[in-house]
Amino acid sequence: MNDCREPLDPIDIEALAAESEPLFRSDAGLHAASCETCNLLVSQSQRFDSLLSEAGADGGHPAGDLAQRVLRLRPFSRLERRSVAAWSAPLLLCLSLVVSGLALLARPVASADVGLLAALAGSSVAFLRAASKWAFDASREASRGLGALAQLLAVTSTGPACLLLLLPSAFALRRVLARAFARR
Repeated sequence: MNDCREPLDPIDIEALAAESEPLFRSDAGLHAASCETCNLLVSQSQRFDSLLSEAGADGGHPAGDLAQRVLRLRPFSRLERRSVAAWSAPLLLCLSLVVSGLALLARPVASADVGLLAALAGSSVAFLRAASKWAFDASREASRGLGALAQLLAVTSTGPACLLLLLPSAFALRRVLARAFARR
């Protein structure tokens, strides 16, 4: 069986399995009829739905609406992830939180009170001062630290062994990085 070059969206597959109109591709039925992979996916979805309906009709184990609950828990499709309509409510909530947070930060400044914005500015200045002090100390102590490390590696017999053990790890790291960038 060949893989499909233009696979159907999972929602369209479910719609074809339920014999209703596909949502994203109007020609989904024709495509499923001509493509073995998509036709197999539609038939599997029909079989799954019928098995769930039969299991619920036996009066025993699953509830009658189990098929709808299972189908509802499927992952988002590619089109759903990019749809503005599906994400408008979460985006509006996030935007309202950002705007209200900015309003709370700006309010003390407008009323000339010392508030959150002043505390944020003070902590930012302290952070920048500490970062610059750390960078200065690190650059000042780096030469002494590297000298001590060189003496330790030269004096002990484990120094050359540690350096030799770095070679396989360097090759492994190079291979990992090559694979990571190849996937992108």
